[in-house]
Amino acid sequence: MRMRGLVLAVLLFGVPALPANAESVLRRVIAADLTSVDPHLIGNEYETIVTSDLFEGLTVYGPDATIRPGVAERWDLAPDGRSYVFHLRPGLTWSDGSPLTAADFVYSLRRALDPATGSPYNEILYPIAGARAIAEGTVKDPATLGVTALDPVTLRIALDRPAAFLPAVLAHSMAFPVPEAAIQRWGKDWIRPEHFIGDGAFTLGEWVPQSRLTFRRNPHYHAAASVGLDRIDWLVISDDASAYKAFRTGEVDIADLAVRLLPEARREVSAALHEQHLLNSRYVEINMARPPLATDRRLREALALALDQTAIETKVVKQGGTPAFSFVPDGMPGYIPPRQDFAALPMADRLARARQIWAEAGQGRDHPLTLEFLTDDLPDYVLEAKAIAALWQQALPGLTIKLDTNEYQVVTARLIRHDYQISLSSWNADFPDPWNFLAAWRRDAGTTNVIAYRNAGYEAALDRAQNLLDPAPRMAQLAAAERLLLDDYAILPYGFGSDRALVAAAASGWQANALGIHLSRYMSLTR
Repeated sequence: MRMRGLVLAVLLFGVPALPANAESVLRRVIAADLTSVDPHLIGNEYETIVTSDLFEGLTVYGPDATIRPGVAERWDLAPDGRSYVFHLRPGLTWSDGSPLTAADFVYSLRRALDPATGSPYNEILYPIAGARAIAEGTVKDPATLGVTALDPVTLRIALDRPAAFLPAVLAHSMAFPVPEAAIQRWGKDWIRPEHFIGDGAFTLGEWVPQSRLTFRRNPHYHAAASVGLDRIDWLVISDDASAYKAFRTGEVDIADLAVRLLPEARREVSAALHEQHLLNSRYVEINMARPPLATDRRLREALALALDQTAIETKVVKQGGTPAFSFVPDGMPGYIPPRQDFAALPMADRLARARQIWAEAGQGRDHPLTLEFLTDDLPDYVLEAKAIAALWQQALPGLTIKLDTNEYQVVTARLIRHDYQISLSSWNADFPDPWNFLAAWRRDAGTTNVIAYRNAGYEAALDRAQNLLDPAPRMAQLAAAERLLLDDYAILPYGFGSDRALVAAAASGWQANALGIHLSRYMSLTR
């Protein structure tokens, strides 16, 4: 999933002891207000994490981000890999006490894929039979979707092709169930606290825009007895320095730790600091629908050669991540990503080659080129964008980079409209499989393919991989696809991200994991 830099932390200092009968309240920080708590209308990592407190899918992420039974207590996979049968837990209810059944998942998955809903990331559901045709509007009948309630507690999901990662997909917010009766009655206002119904460990108690969301324990949750918190306060603090200060002074229990604050945190709160490499890729994306970069591969290659990954990761990010020469991050289970063909060259040789190609493309001081560089206004993004712009302008004669800095919502809308030349971006794994990264650049990936990438050979390699059940040849085909993507220089990787979390001795249940997902339902407080 496209990511805009949320990392979670838990308080270590300064909270007074609570009386024995007081509520157990965990205060967590988000860097921006949610656009919605409707799980089918959100599209980024932090919104997915927050709404995962309110809803639960057929499967759920565990504390270590492995996939565990959620609403479904177990599932069966057909021998040909083309269908799953999920067996729901008996006696499930929504937060208002009404029954939750397999039919609710049929309704919800159809709704997520309905073009009228406007889901920003329903491409993740495309492995389901008929999903793409419905989402693209070429098939109008939602009953053609391969999801069937065999009885109130049994759900069958048919696939177009094998997808061993489907249980992980079903833990994502796009596959969460939503309450049909409430939506029909209240329309878009069903997510207001007074109307809200969910099936997660918590329910929505209060929402003050640009300030906070308050979640309260859901007594109807199927595992309510295992939930260690009475309440969660999600506090909106957009400035990372302010969030860190609030953490230090005991005003919050969870705070975002920006890369630029990492050296300070290592000095001041080292006992609480947990650093974990993520399945995360940071990269520059190039709009393949806008010349001159879209029409001249030489310009893109020169930019790739002049992008000094090691300098960015050691001098700018300062140990916040790892230099990247592939799009799919290192550490993906069973996968060996291909590396850019210049990865082993000394930087001096890369720069000489970049200037040669730049000149061959007709660029130079007598033929200048100005590029607009779109980026979020989060400090870490601006810091890295400025560094990349400086590297390029120093290396390539006649090149001028103009930073175009905007808030997250504006950047997202412009990416979807292809209203940019180059942009800084990041992708965090929704599930640990290369498909989650590579399928984003298919021509049929909808709004996810913000670079307007078109490569028939790339898509053919992905299709071959999708038809394979044997893991080794499947991974080889995915690597072949990534090689084509890297050779096109439509995506210019420069770093693999890391999770930086401050975890209090008073907070238990937090566990480092490569997805950076830490659900509140596993946490408790001992203070």
